[in-house]
Amino acid sequence: ATGLVSDVDAFYGLHVWSLYPTGTLHATPGGIWAEPDMFKVTIHGKGGHGATPEVCVDAITAGAAVVQSLQTIVSRFISPMDSVVVTVGSFHAGTRCNIIAQDAVLEGTLRAFDDDVHRRLLEHFRRIITDVSAAYGCTAEIEINEVAGVVVNDEALCRIANECAAELVPPDRIQPQHPCMLGDDFASYRAIAPSCFVQVGMLAPKKDCCYAHHHGMFKVDEDVLPLCDACIEEMRALARCWRALWMNSLRPFGFEVIDIRLSAQIGRLETARERIGAFAQGRLDDIPELTEEKLPYLKRADGTLANLNIWSACVSPTNVSWSF
Repeated sequence: ATGLVSDVDAFYGLHVWSLYPTGTLHATPGGIWAEPDMFKVTIHGKGGHGATPEVCVDAITAGAAVVQSLQTIVSRFISPMDSVVVTVGSFHAGTRCNIIAQDAVLEGTLRAFDDDVHRRLLEHFRRIITDVSAAYGCTAEIEINEVAGVVVNDEALCRIANECAAELVPPDRIQPQHPCMLGDDFASYRAIAPSCFVQVGMLAPKKDCCYAHHHGMFKVDEDVLPLCDACIEEMRALARCWRALWMNSLRPFGFEVIDIRLSAQIGRLETARERIGAFAQGRLDDIPELTEEKLPYLKRADGTLANLNIWSACVSPTNVSWSF
């Protein structure tokens, strides 16, 4: 790790998506993209002349059997209630039509949404490849690159994203984000700070922008790029406003600066300024969301107000509720 982003409060990412209508914005809390692994399997046999198969060990035959057998992981070894993908996307073997291949190389990807399911997926994957290769007289080398974890959107950061979206597009263009088995190393940022991966729709059949990502005819609707830029800028600007608000309002009273996610938990900036000012100055009567039974949790033993890190809240744009 370089440490270049170790002091970041939150991470936002943005990804265009060909299955959502063009110009729509999507940010939903929870796991949205799966944990992706990339694999390379090299099956070793014994090459020779195509006319003498009895003295050879055919890596192509073994490789074909491995590809077929791997499909049983999803159908027979993982619960149908769990989401798993096993895709062999590349199969290379052989050099000429009359030579039995000595080696076969398979490459592909594995996907899962749950750590325990992911562990079992890898166990079955390795076992099937090793055992099936051996049944055909071959050996196998297995390389797995566990690229990243599940992409998980932080709930409060999604609220910020949707608040920003409301400033840019009509309400009907702010739509749910549906979980899928894609993967992205953006997930790795979650180990440093909360994160949110926003998707921007770009499905526009009239512009021939209707093919899936990685399709040979894939085409970007470039008319959505200004919206992408505006969305990122809006989220960045709002986050900076919140950080400045916390630092200016809380530090003079001896409070620590809490993370940026609280911005979504107090509603809009105007409400937050009022509440923070009242709280920091001890004017609890000016905070209508507080109740008598919650007040003891806001004070230290010496009677001073407790650190704000102990509390959180939930809001809609027009309503604020606090929990301790």
